[in-house]
Amino acid sequence: MYWLGIDFGAKMAGTTAICFQENKTLNVVQSHKKQDADAFIKTIITQHQPDFVFIDAPLSLPLAYQSKGDDFFYRVADRELSAMSPMFLGGLTARAMQLAQWCRNNGFEIKETYPAHTALLLFGKVVKGDERIQHLEQWLKQYHLNFKPSCLMSGHASDSVLAWMSGKRFTERQAMVAGNPDEGLIIC
Repeated sequence: MYWLGIDFGAKMAGTTAICFQENKTLNVVQSHKKQDADAFIKTIITQHQPDFVFIDAPLSLPLAYQSKGDDFFYRVADRELSAMSPMFLGGLTARAMQLAQWCRNNGFEIKETYPAHTALLLFGKVVKGDERIQHLEQWLKQYHLNFKPSCLMSGHASDSVLAWMSGKRFTERQAMVAGNPDEGLIIC
């Protein structure tokens, strides 16, 4: 199995990062300011041909938008994990849903993840910023995963590694799954 982990950022901000494994080493590439992040992601997916894509972005809306519920702000998964509302994220959610459709149309399976919760599961506590990067570096070393310095160069890079780790947990059948299958699942 081969997969990518993506921290999905603003379209032109240079904040989208993608983690992947080459041989036995993790690597991260990040979009550049004024570069179309969506085109960047499609290029990397096309080049790498992953079995799965794990992305930190909402890939669905609450069931209320299908007239099947009354919560217009949060999905079950958002409430279970204390995640942000897809509605608050607005355009980012729309772009992520559009990317998911592109993935499915091109034969790539895409799954939503939430790196903050994956970090909680891996490290046993909530960690942010530089502390998250330090914990991630220790975790990667502990599990004998080789990694390039790019994996720890920013919060976006470390979130893409955590998205990749969600994929590792999923492929090893250790992942936590939150949400309602009819509405949208988050894999951690």
